[in-house]
Amino acid sequence: APQHTDLTMLRVIHGTLNAISWGILLPMGAITARYFRHIQALGPAWFYAHAGIQLFAFILGTVGFAIGIRLGELSPGVE
Repeated sequence: APQHTDLTMLRVIHGTLNAISWGILLPMGAITARYFRHIQALGPAWFYAHAGIQLFAFILGTVGFAIGIRLGELSPGVE
């Protein structure tokens, strides 16, 4: 049973990280660039917000991807 619980937890973490990075943060970063770039008062702050959000999303997505690779290795029948 512990093996099953660990796999379930990994699946939940994998799905959650990827949903947050691909579904929320990456679109937020794109929206930040698209709409805040034209606000002169922000100066270069829009770019730093955009780059920071995208970088964080990329890191989360990479961790989620790595967990997915590991899940694949742990799946029965995978050689």
